[in-house]
Formats: sequence, structure tokens, C-alpha cells
Amino acid sequence: MAADVPLTFAQLAAQFSSNIQGVDVDRFGNVYVADANNARIRKIDVQRNVTTVAGTGTAGDDDNAGTIREVRYLAVDDSDTVYFAGPGGSIRMLRNGQLYTVMVGAAYSGDGFLENFAFFPRHMAINKATGRLFTGQGGQVFALDALVP
Repeated sequence: MAADVPLTFAQLAAQFSSNIQGVDVDRFGNVYVADANNARIRKIDVQRNVTTVAGTGTAGDDDNAGTIREVRYLAVDDSDTVYFAGPGGSIRMLRNGQLYTVMVGAAYSGDGFLENFAFFPRHMAINKATGRLFTGQGGQVFALDALVP
């Protein structure tokens, strides 16, 4: 295919797994896709070029190794930070090419953590005016501030 011919949407679909779990758009019009089965976050730029911005294709939760696991929900803020969650309940973010785990939803005890606390975020949205991240679980909606490492 010639480099100056944009990809059709059918050609874009061929690059993704059959399990797309989230889509959001940044301030420049780039589309971010949670490609769950491929353990990647992909970006479709305004010229329809598709690149992998996070994930190696190997499922995992290691920020240093760059692995992600079945991204299910994502949201992009106006500073181009991508927040995302997977089946393990943690909220992670991609900023300037680096992965960070910013909230872990699991059971903790000691050191001031809540015992048997479980948080499994569902769906995400960013208030573009305030930068506040909203996520839901069950019948509750949570507003999360200051998720900067």
C-alpha cells in the first residue's frame, strides 16, 4: 500500500484484536484504543497511522518492563496522559512514554491500608476542564484527583 494513501477503517480493524474494550480521543484528534487481547494500547493518529503506545503484547503488570494486561477501560486527559484499568483492579497511566501504577485495587493490611478493600474500576472519563478522572464500580461513581506519580 502506498504511504500517501490513508488506511480505510476496514484496514484499521484488521490490526486489532476482536476484543476492543475502550476508546478515547485526545486534544489533537488522535484516537486511543484499548486492544485487550493483544495487551496493548494503540493510537490512531489523524492520518490513520496506527502505533502501539503501551504494551509489549505479553500480558503483565510491570511498569518497568512495559507490560500491560487486558486493558478494559481508558481515558485521555488534556496533557496527553492515558489512564487505564484492567481486570486486576489497578489504575495505571501512560505519561511521556512511561507506565505508572497510580492506584491498586486489592486487599491490604497493616501500614494504614484498608483490609479487604477491593476496587475494580469500570469505564473511565476525564473532565477536560478540571483533569479529574471519573470511574465507576457497581452502583457508585468515584472522582479521583492528583493521580500524578
